[in-house]
Amino acid sequence: MRTGSNKFVFVAFAFLIFQMNLEGAAGQTSADDEWQEIARERLSAIYEEGNFRAEPDRREWLTDSSAFVVRERDPQTGRQGFAQYDVQTGERTNGRRPAESDSLISPDGSHRLVRRGLAVFAINVANEQRTKLVESDPERDIYFGKLRWSPSGNFVSFLEYDRTDVPFRTMLVPEDPSYPGTTERRFARVGETIETLRVGIVDASGESIHWVPLEAPEEGRYIRTIQWVPGEDRLLIETLSRFRDKREFWLTSPDGNLKRLFSEINDAWAVGSHEINSGAEWLQDGSAFVFISEKDGWRRAYKLSIEDGEVTPLMSGEYELIDRAFMDEESGGYYFYASPDNGTQRYLYRVPLDGSAELERISPGDQPGTHNYNVSPDRKWAIHSYSTANDPPQVDLVELPSHRRVRILEDNADLRELASRVNRHAIEFVKVDIGDDVVMDASLTRPGDFDESKKYPVFVYVYGEPYAQTVLDEWGTRHADSIDWLPILDTS
Repeated sequence: MRTGSNKFVFVAFAFLIFQMNLEGAAGQTSADDEWQEIARERLSAIYEEGNFRAEPDRREWLTDSSAFVVRERDPQTGRQGFAQYDVQTGERTNGRRPAESDSLISPDGSHRLVRRGLAVFAINVANEQRTKLVESDPERDIYFGKLRWSPSGNFVSFLEYDRTDVPFRTMLVPEDPSYPGTTERRFARVGETIETLRVGIVDASGESIHWVPLEAPEEGRYIRTIQWVPGEDRLLIETLSRFRDKREFWLTSPDGNLKRLFSEINDAWAVGSHEINSGAEWLQDGSAFVFISEKDGWRRAYKLSIEDGEVTPLMSGEYELIDRAFMDEESGGYYFYASPDNGTQRYLYRVPLDGSAELERISPGDQPGTHNYNVSPDRKWAIHSYSTANDPPQVDLVELPSHRRVRILEDNADLRELASRVNRHAIEFVKVDIGDDVVMDASLTRPGDFDESKKYPVFVYVYGEPYAQTVLDEWGTRHADSIDWLPILDTS
């Protein structure tokens, strides 16, 4: 885990060191007091005050990509508000937060979907007239989610969650530490009954409902993606087996036609619980979509035609997609994060949508480390953040795909100055050969006044789980470089 877990690990380390000194450092009270105070101050600065933490980028693009908006203090009035910055000139004006798109509003804006009690209604925006679309059985514990209008506005898709057979679990409600209360919540333990799912399509008049006839195994299954094909009243559905080792894409329509587009089986998992592989990104004309799969042993992007089911790999070579970025059909490029040569870093790459698999790195070659991009709706600009394990983030506005820097938005100068005052060694990245031709990345943090002639305790941090990579060349994933209390434990 990138955040949260580190706090408890380092606090646990501090407590362990505290115990070691109490038990084995008789007669060294002054030394104990010294290192304890140093550790207390440093841990407080890191985890309570957040002094070494860079502020996350919260800039939001306007839908026309002409400017971005950020919440900040007005230099004239001192009041908090939203400021708008022109992408071309950088001029600052007062602004407001961009309105979020609302999938519950019909395409023509005439109706909105609402849940009231056990039912879902379409409400006429002009006169508030209600049309009941679907209602649950009062004898069962049912919830309706993933409500979506079809492109024509003639239909609404939804997912029915039936939790009736999921057992209850008693949980504490810590309102009063002395007399905590309890509540009963449905909770599916491993191997027990999970909620039953089914996809429905109801016409906008509420007169008829079509239940998509997807197979429902006895052990249960999951339904993830439910998307209307752009410009069409056809629905894409992604299903996962209970054990996540089987994944399928289906295409259906309100008239009951159902077609399987793609299926894959993996002995480990086709889509893990982190669900990086799940989902689909549509081409604008709705003829195909891009999805992520590890069906050949590497996490790659593929394009799938919905008419003939043809699957075209967009990537090749011995490297993996770390995560999606965006798709730009105008330039014919699919953008994603990867790092073919160093698993601790992250860069923006592009491959053509035509399947030629020609890999192009967009992130600058002279900036080794971790890159993140907040891309404008028109795909021509990006708010770019770059950092390493030893260097705080620098945020700038860049033009795509050239990556030309337009201006620096945040250099985190105060954070850099604060970090420079800490007596520390730079984090080092090393390779560890664990045998059987497996070499793993590791990072090494030495005390600020490290002396090779002396001996020091070594703390090994191995909390990666199957998914949560912890060895990353990125600022803020480790605070060990800011902790300088280990030298006090010199055992020479």
